[in-house]
Amino acid sequence: MVELKESGLISWIHRRKTVSWQHPAVRALVPVIDSVDRVVRNASSDGRSNVPRYSERIRSNGMRHQFGGRLFLDSGRADVAALVKQGVLSSRTDVLDIGCGVGRLTTALVDVLESGTYIGLDVDQPSIQSCTQNLLFREPTFHFEHLDAASELYNPSGGEDSRSISLPLATASRDLIVAMSLFTHLFTKECENYAREMLRILRPGGAIVVTALLIDPDSPVGDFRHDVNGAHVSAKNMPRKGVAYTRQDVTRWFGPDHMLLRGRWHADGVFEAPRQQDWVVVRPHERSSP
Repeated sequence: MVELKESGLISWIHRRKTVSWQHPAVRALVPVIDSVDRVVRNASSDGRSNVPRYSERIRSNGMRHQFGGRLFLDSGRADVAALVKQGVLSSRTDVLDIGCGVGRLTTALVDVLESGTYIGLDVDQPSIQSCTQNLLFREPTFHFEHLDAASELYNPSGGEDSRSISLPLATASRDLIVAMSLFTHLFTKECENYAREMLRILRPGGAIVVTALLIDPDSPVGDFRHDVNGAHVSAKNMPRKGVAYTRQDVTRWFGPDHMLLRGRWHADGVFEAPRQQDWVVVRPHERSSP
């Protein structure tokens, strides 16, 4: 019953082109949903009792099907399984997660990483606070840090510019760098800078995995027909809500040594990525291990 009411509210909000979790109607209902969500999660036997509160999850995962925590848990596990299948993740991997949110990927990595380590970065301070307080991540293997980059949605008073920010990691210090649903909210110059930083931080033989919405430049898919700062956006009044790029853009940022896993969002029945967005798997040839 709560799920049905939640879905109806989400549809109403989406028609108004706003960010769901910031809508006044959502803010008013969230305390009640949080309480019921906690009861449902605690009654489960599949690990959902450890996932963050509903009000925390929806900040970086949207509201659709988030009630009860099953999607949060299952999608993180699906992504980790795909990373293992691609041969870029093992129990010994040192991972950097840019845009970690409240730990959707991290929750699944708890059962994978042994001697490997994890660093999660996010511009949203409440999300980082949620992660640092989560007992599931209490081992020193996991470290979270707030990235003070300015963001209209998550960090409007941020002191750093995403077009020039340096990530707080040493050169050649991580085996795997992931950025799930980061480039879908950034403009061109920001993507260029994050890509440079990822390539700097990546160890020889390592891999970068980013998700994106990739379109054909000659026939934009869906509503991505508006050009803002060199990017294709679906809503001119809220351009960062959904930003799409082309395969040529990816090549310009990361070089030619990458492969594309097609996501379900194309809605043509042809997909290889585990979820909606396209996956870009970067393995810089010149850095490959002997």
